[in-house]
Amino acid sequence: MQFDLARYFEDFNRNDDAATVQRYYTPDVVVEGPDRALHGREEWLGMLSFVHAGVKEELRPLLTVREGDKLMAELEAVFTPLIDRDDFPFGPLKAGVALTMRFFASYRLHGAQIARLHLAFWPPKGGGA
Repeated sequence: MQFDLARYFEDFNRNDDAATVQRYYTPDVVVEGPDRALHGREEWLGMLSFVHAGVKEELRPLLTVREGDKLMAELEAVFTPLIDRDDFPFGPLKAGVALTMRFFASYRLHGAQIARLHLAFWPPKGGGA
């Protein structure tokens, strides 16, 4: 079974973190970002749950490139808060004021699942508090 990137983005944008992590990430996934590394589904789900508490995230792929089990994507991520979030990881958010950010994501696939994810981003512009 092949990894279906379009389906992954559709499912991610449903904001059902538990289902997305279970379906698309290996049990021992490693997710690395500028300030931390997360190991395993449980840690990754914990981070997503924190980020998405009262916030809907939509990923919009701008460019994707795939070679074998390696995939890279330039993404626009739109965070739309349903509540005020002073503790949001990318800065305070006010309910209803969306924050749009640009990300680079590098994926290492294992069959139909993501085994490694490396994330980089530009600082946020506009939106938020």
